[in-house]
Amino acid sequence: MLDRPERIRLGAATYETDQQASSDLADLLRPLKNHWIIIASAVAAGLLLAIVYLVLAPVRYAATAQMIIDTNRSQISQQSGGLDNPLNAADIESQVAVIRSGSVAKAVIQSLGLVNDKEFSKAEFSLASVVSSLIKSVVSPPPEVDGESLAERKLQLAVIKLQRSLDVRRIGISHVIDIEYRDASPTKAAKIANTIAETYRLNQAEARNQMMRSANVWLEERLSIIRKQMLAAERAVQDFKTQSRDLNSSAILLELESNAQSQRRLYDRFLEQHLETSQQISFPAPEARIITFASSPLNKSEPKSIMVLALGAMMGLALGAVIAFFRDRADH
Repeated sequence: MLDRPERIRLGAATYETDQQASSDLADLLRPLKNHWIIIASAVAAGLLLAIVYLVLAPVRYAATAQMIIDTNRSQISQQSGGLDNPLNAADIESQVAVIRSGSVAKAVIQSLGLVNDKEFSKAEFSLASVVSSLIKSVVSPPPEVDGESLAERKLQLAVIKLQRSLDVRRIGISHVIDIEYRDASPTKAAKIANTIAETYRLNQAEARNQMMRSANVWLEERLSIIRKQMLAAERAVQDFKTQSRDLNSSAILLELESNAQSQRRLYDRFLEQHLETSQQISFPAPEARIITFASSPLNKSEPKSIMVLALGAMMGLALGAVIAFFRDRADH
């Protein structure tokens, strides 16, 4: 055990350590306490800037449509002998890319006449674009643009703007895809999101029908060839039975009959596939379905007021603390 003098020395050392820690904390908090007005002013300035940004920043609304991608392809694959394959993760991501593609965007723009919409036809203003335009005009005069080229340029500009406001994402590991579009008008945001979904659905249905028609033509050609081969094999059996009187020729007959049966089974299998393909063309199964149509959003999606205000207050607090520390250091 420690004797009394030793315990006194340890207690004194502990007390001195605590006092030093308290002194360091006090030194650290002194600038904040002495210059709290500066910090409060900086926080107020940060909040004021955030409010100004919220007032001036364009308001955007996000509308979302939901689609489900062909959950029955595996069944069709088994029935049609491999004309389709079950969907996997790569297939779903590929469909996400198709929805984002320029071909879908162009079809939507042309369908809704967005190329004449002011939001889509005007060029975006930025300091970089202004400087670039001035340099190009000085270095080389702008080329003459005919009406067709101007229309194509306006269409390309509209496509770029539409794609920038479009967000397409898969929900988890499901076959469901969210199609979100953001616009200053909640009604227009919902209309464009729904048109994108419907355009993709119609394009996929047409592509599938075209594929099935091509497969049907190929099956018809194969059926014609296999039918001739089947009839020739069956005729060979009948001719052999009529012409042959040799009792030892049964082996040849069995071979001819086996070949005829094989040709018949092959013909029946292709005929079944042809009938199924024709049925799918007449009564096509949807490869993509819209499960939720976008509706006009009630609340804005951006700018996010709480986040902007919190960020402004945090930046003001940090700036105010830095100024307070430097001011305190200068005072001492």
